[in-house]
Amino acid sequence: MESNQKRRNLPTLLQLQYLRELEQMEVSRGFISLIAERCGVSHVAVSKYIKSCVESGILTEDYAFTEYGCTWLHGYLALIQELEGYLRDIGVPEQEISENVRTLVESTEQHTLQAMIHSHTRAQQKQTAKRRTWISEDFRKEVLQHGNCRVQFKLYRLNGTQRNAFSMANHGFDKRAYVLRSGEREYLELTIQDMNANSRVDGHLMCGHLETLKYEMDGLLQVAPLEDRRLRIPLEACRFHRGQGGELTGMIPVTLTCSVGRIHMPESTALLTFWM
Repeated sequence: MESNQKRRNLPTLLQLQYLRELEQMEVSRGFISLIAERCGVSHVAVSKYIKSCVESGILTEDYAFTEYGCTWLHGYLALIQELEGYLRDIGVPEQEISENVRTLVESTEQHTLQAMIHSHTRAQQKQTAKRRTWISEDFRKEVLQHGNCRVQFKLYRLNGTQRNAFSMANHGFDKRAYVLRSGEREYLELTIQDMNANSRVDGHLMCGHLETLKYEMDGLLQVAPLEDRRLRIPLEACRFHRGQGGELTGMIPVTLTCSVGRIHMPESTALLTFWM
């Protein structure tokens, strides 16, 4: 196994620890002995590996990290953390994780491990998307059972420092909102109304109404069509959460603009939340 590691130039966790210690100290006389002491190994073991790192371009002749060496080391350090998470995800007992990480790092190429982790992450994301789809389908079935139904809603600020603060856009919609079916699709329908606000510049009262509402669907920013002061957002663009009591809450981030006083009421973002 030792000859295999040399041939493939795979580091051991202990050797990576040498480099972590080196990165955190100033290189001066006796630094190799200090690393050996901290890692509990012999001076010869550290010296031999440090020299090999100079030969492979990880370190300069002055024992400073090259650009390649810095990227290489931190790539491995990040990989170790990702491997720990991956092993927990697949059910490896906590007491066995460290040994499994050591075995994987010391016997498998870095790019192979990264591909394995990324594949697992993509599979998790797909599974999460499926679960969201199932919840969406449940919600739509409930909507069909009730027919077109009225819902409650709130808009929360996304770009403020105060948590759960209401967005000013709350005042831009009539309180009557509905979930309804039109053709083969289900929508959240909102009705805009005139809104008033004092100018931040001169304090004068301004009147206007919301002009556009944008939302993301399938990775693209969409503009909700506005007709007769009503706009519709497809439910398939929303995400849903089912509470402990079985109630469903829909959520979608939106971007809004107002038709009056763009300087005073700029484009803003909000989290639109609605429930039956």
